Amino acid sequence: MSKPATAQPGLSDIWALTWRGLGPRKLAYIAGLILSLSQSLIMMLDPLIVNLVFNALEARDFADVRLIVAAGTAVFFFLIGTFLVGEYLKQHAMNELSANLMARAADEAQRLPLEHAQSVHSSDLVQRTEHDTQRMVGILNLLLDRMADQAAMFVMAAAYLLVINWRIALPLLAVSPLILAAGHLIRKRLKAIGNEVAWQEAAVRQCLQDVLQNMEIVRALGAEDWMMERFVRERTRLNRLYARRTWWQQAVMLTTTSLSNLIILVTILIVGWLAIRGEMALGSLMVYFTLVWRINSPLESIGQLWGQAQEQIGASGRVFRLLEAEKEPGPTAGKTHAPSPAKGGLTMKGVSFRYRRFAESLLPVESPAEDDEWTVRSIDLELKPGTFTALVGPSGSGKSTAAKAAAGLLFPQSGQIRVFGLDPRENADAARSLVAYVPQTPHMFSGTIRDNIAIGRPGASDDEVTEAARTAMAHSFIVNLPDGYETVIREHGRTLSGGQKQRIALARAILSGRPVWILDEATSALDAETEREIVGMLHRFKAQGHAILFIAHRLTAVTGADEIIVMREGAVAQRGTHEQLLRDPNGLYRRLWESFEPTATASP
Repeated sequence: MSKPATAQPGLSDIWALTWRGLGPRKLAYIAGLILSLSQSLIMMLDPLIVNLVFNALEARDFADVRLIVAAGTAVFFFLIGTFLVGEYLKQHAMNELSANLMARAADEAQRLPLEHAQSVHSSDLVQRTEHDTQRMVGILNLLLDRMADQAAMFVMAAAYLLVINWRIALPLLAVSPLILAAGHLIRKRLKAIGNEVAWQEAAVRQCLQDVLQNMEIVRALGAEDWMMERFVRERTRLNRLYARRTWWQQAVMLTTTSLSNLIILVTILIVGWLAIRGEMALGSLMVYFTLVWRINSPLESIGQLWGQAQEQIGASGRVFRLLEAEKEPGPTAGKTHAPSPAKGGLTMKGVSFRYRRFAESLLPVESPAEDDEWTVRSIDLELKPGTFTALVGPSGSGKSTAAKAAAGLLFPQSGQIRVFGLDPRENADAARSLVAYVPQTPHMFSGTIRDNIAIGRPGASDDEVTEAARTAMAHSFIVNLPDGYETVIREHGRTLSGGQKQRIALARAILSGRPVWILDEATSALDAETEREIVGMLHRFKAQGHAILFIAHRLTAVTGADEIIVMREGAVAQRGTHEQLLRDPNGLYRRLWESFEPTATASP
């Protein structure tokens, strides 16, 4: 697995990423840039026409004046059309780049190891994927479009100026680049403030998402004022950063503008003195005043745009942190990852796992501290096809962590896991494709109930979806909804009860047809009678060859398990059948059983 980058990306890194992101649109974008240079030609058309018209008027050649105006108007409209075509090509390419970068960032986010994804608020990942990638698009746009356009205008004006009077033009061109100095000298400060603004914007978004997604709890706790104070506090910090950014932006603008105006003033005095001495014609004088502005104004704009680019570069570090963060293992070139029926089922041998600490978002510490507790310690487990294994234990004993490791969602620091011979650490997707994992609180996606079941096997027919719902005992409540299977689920399935969501999740697992099932308290929200029916259904699937790992909420649900594994403090404390475990009067399982079922007989 690759390690996350900690250094701030440079302009060359951002250039390489965004230029590759244009893909096949590179040529269209280049063509758009070239055609858009017609805007600079339009800006140069004015002084050219002024020069020709005044010279013609001086010579009293009015026919030439009409010809110059007519020709200039035709060229103007032609250049306008060319400019519009260029803008369309550029914008289309920028839209493609924006979509490509956002899609890549979203893909990288969903391939983060579960630990990494949980080290950062989901709103922060959305901010990086949606908003921060647009800043990177803005950098390319600043460099190749806006700054290039200003540079082209500067070059054309400088060439024209040299033709008119090179002795004045050379000193002017020599001192004009001083206008760029401000944006370059404070570039580090601009990068830093850009990075701080991006992080604080993510914090503000987190506050908003927390309150909007948890309105029920916020209102039940009467925490509206507390949430508002939290939002105002974070927003106030952002406003202060915006104010600091504005001061630095104004420093760049005032410096560039002051230097530009000083250069223009000195140039006007020199040119005016030459005109008084009769060393410069009237047309040339008018053109010269226009061209001086055409030279200094682009440099002034470039200096300010360069400052803006530094801010965007500073914020882009958040995207690079996401792109270069450690990812889940994928298929290795040259290796095949086909499941082996001969190595059927799922095995865990000596598996130990502890959650890593993170120095900051997406950046784990290099090595865990010695006092970091192991959540799971030396677990051995074998799920053979056609077996039903239960995992029980007190809260915090490591059951859910062990289940997630078995499902290929967490990667242990020691030991090995095999799913039909496949190692999740070599190819997590291939191993997970054989496991149907149902958590205690399943997520409901935006869309219809049919969509939420069919996600278990995209492309499944309506009849297959309905049959899976029947098997999971979800069909009866689904058909009683206003639109049945076409009922649109609201965000997070808030209109469904916990038991209804669990049955939809079970229907997904059934539809998936995967040979290994891992259910993490997946019936905890069901009544006892429905749970018994679900457990009976699981035993029928066991008889068909499925390997089932069931984390029990109620011990009565697993009395018929082939093996019950009892966990305590991350380790296996006992294992055996229900009857075998009850025979140990001092065993943890018996104590759990008696606390759950105090009237139960002490003997099996």
